[in-house]
Order: sequence, then structure tokens, then C-alpha cells
Amino acid sequence: MQQQGPVTFDYDFDKVLAALVYFASKPDRVINFDRNKALSLLFLADKAHLLRYGEPIFGDYYRALPHGVVPQRTLQRLNKMAEGRANGQDIERLTEAFRVQKVKGHGYPILIPRIAPDLDALSELEIQILDEVVALYGGKSFDELKGLVHPPAWYKAWASKPRDSRVAPLSYEDLFEGDSQDVKVARARMIEDFALRRACSPHGVRRSTLL
Repeated sequence: MQQQGPVTFDYDFDKVLAALVYFASKPDRVINFDRNKALSLLFLADKAHLLRYGEPIFGDYYRALPHGVVPQRTLQRLNKMAEGRANGQDIERLTEAFRVQKVKGHGYPILIPRIAPDLDALSELEIQILDEVVALYGGKSFDELKGLVHPPAWYKAWASKPRDSRVAPLSYEDLFEGDSQDVKVARARMIEDFALRRACSPHGVRRSTLL
């Protein structure tokens, strides 16, 4: 079945918020949990789930920005929260879930949770991925994560952008790296699932949608 257009997924803010609070609720294991660290951990969790199971956790729209691969919809919401623009249910929920705290010597405010994470919004496999991300990357600074948020997909997208642009779209297909058979199978499964969902749904794709 032929693929039509890039593979994308429905954005699930419930899962995003649950993961953000989950990360933030572990300050002994997730250091300096500011906006950039939050976006990096979300990307790394989404990518790990994508490579393993053929679909992401959060379904965000990823872009290449100078400081790395960024989940665009979540970036917009975190920026609006930081600016005090609580216009929209998602921004209100973020504001209720977090307070920001300035830390001496740190460039960005730290996100401090006001609530417990809603683990019902996440599957057991998704929580397992989050725990792996905490164990591997929670203790690293954003500078130490820069190599991981500038994967080959970032360089491919960045090289193809207009010269005067500071942002470039990035496809889920390009996030599959390496030659391992498991990665090839997961990529093929994602594309096949996208095509099947698009063909079978009279209103378009439910979990996967065209941009």
C-alpha cells in the first residue's frame, strides 16, 4: 500500500502533561528541569518509543531549531505559559500543574510541579520508556544532551531549509537511524499502519493524520 504524504500523529496533550509532571516530580534524578530540558526529554522519550514500537508517545510535530529537534506544539504551550498568556485549556492546565522558580546561575526558570503525575494517561510501556529516559538522561545538563537532540535527522532537515530560515520541518520517517533490523521493521510498521488507517477511515486517519 502506497504511502501518501509524511507520517504524522494526533497530538496527545494529556500524555505530554503527564510526562512533564512525571519528570519534574523526580528532582533528585532529573536536574535543572527547565523548558529546554523538558523538550529534550520529551523528544528522547518519543524517539525511543517510536524506534521500538513504530509510533511515538505524544504525537507532536517536530521541527529542527538551532538548539536541536523540538516538539513544536509543546514548545508553543510552554512559551505561552512562561509569558503568562493563559489563553486556552492546555495553557491553563500547564499553569495549574507548574510553578516556575529562578535558580541562581541557571539561565532558564525551573519547572516545579504543583500536582502529581496522572499515570492513568500513560500505558505501562510508556512509563517504562520515561523511566529509561530518566535513568539515561535525567542527570545530564542541556549542554550534555545537545548531541542527542541533534541527530542525523536534524542535520538533514537543517541542510534543506531556506537560508534565511531559523526553523525546518522534520519527518518521523527521518528519525529512524541505523541499519539494525529492528529499526527497519519498526519504520516499515509505522508507514504501513499510517497507510492502512488513512485508507480505512472515511474521515481521514484517526491516530495518524496528514499535515
